[in-house]
Amino acid sequence: TEYEVDVENGVVTDNGYHYYFEISNTPYTLVIDKLDASDRTSHVIGAQMALIRVSDGAVVYTWETDGTSKRIVAIPVGKYQLVETKAPEGYVVAEPIDVEIKEDVTDYNVSMYDERITGKLVVTKYEKETNNPIKGIEFSLYDENNVLIETAITEENGVATFSANLPIAIYENGKMVRKIHLAFLLKL
Repeated sequence: TEYEVDVENGVVTDNGYHYYFEISNTPYTLVIDKLDASDRTSHVIGAQMALIRVSDGAVVYTWETDGTSKRIVAIPVGKYQLVETKAPEGYVVAEPIDVEIKEDVTDYNVSMYDERITGKLVVTKYEKETNNPIKGIEFSLYDENNVLIETAITEENGVATFSANLPIAIYENGKMVRKIHLAFLLKL
């Protein structure tokens, strides 16, 4: 049956009968949090993000994280992929996350976690005059707040290895001075 609809007043007319109706539309909302994996609560700033529609590969939304949740309102039903196209300095790009917006749910929350770039620190101690390795020397390593991270003692070959996964940074006199990006470290 075809109906003539008076959209302005919400009236359907059929054989002289008038039917009144109200159309309501609740938009689907997607809230995305980009968080540091180390504490799972701190928002990551500076990640380049994209939301891609799976059906045709179209990029439907792009943004740079700013330390707050990203709220996308009126997203159509369908399958999407949340992709980090570029990680901020000091972080590794996260794996994509599949997101499906379904008709029976209106609010969606997705969290993506960025891992920090880390590494091991190896120190070698030599005797000044002979250049021979020295065994038994203790080194202490502190974070930027002067909190002890770990101590390590040199072995027979003069090498002390810190086992903690440490942020890529510049360390001076056993203390982290400044975090740096891995690419910067490779230039030195």
